[in-house]
Amino acid sequence: MPAKIIAYSDNVCPFCCIGARRLEKLQQELDFTIEWLPFELHPEIPEAGMGMDEYFGNRSTELVNNVLDYGKDVGIVINTRSLYNSRNSLKVNELAKQEGLFGQFHRAIFKAYLEDDKNIGDTDILLTIAETAGLDRAKARAFINDPEADLWVTKMRHEALRLGITSVPSFIIGNNLIKGAYPLEAMRQLFTQALAN
Repeated sequence: MPAKIIAYSDNVCPFCCIGARRLEKLQQELDFTIEWLPFELHPEIPEAGMGMDEYFGNRSTELVNNVLDYGKDVGIVINTRSLYNSRNSLKVNELAKQEGLFGQFHRAIFKAYLEDDKNIGDTDILLTIAETAGLDRAKARAFINDPEADLWVTKMRHEALRLGITSVPSFIIGNNLIKGAYPLEAMRQLFTQALAN
């Protein structure tokens, strides 16, 4: 059986997008499956969103340029200059997993936020993105509104913090905790070693 990697991620984290794309490359070489779990980075962001300048101050342009440079090997594109609340989109991640559509939704949500500057905290926009990934709109709306799904996102964040995870992406392979979207060659070495153990 292939080894399982547990990956903590957030849909408003460009480094998580970079990490996911590098993992796709590694899966062509190494035998592993991935279980994606949520880690809500910015629960304080309102549903309407917040400009990066307001949140990060005059560092926002530099931060975006650094991410673009770091992710150029996987063709990262960042057109947004906003932060949006990711909580409901993380719930839809879980629904997409249950429906066997996680890969499609994961790619669609990153594209919608990073490339198309869609407010993924807005329920109607989020449901449209879910539909493009093949999910049923009414089912997704019901899942978003389910108090159990809300509690689950909170529980997963607390569990991650208990494990020492404070940033994403973070990966658990056996007893190994790997934090960050390392460059591809470094990820290959770290994951190969961890999988061998």
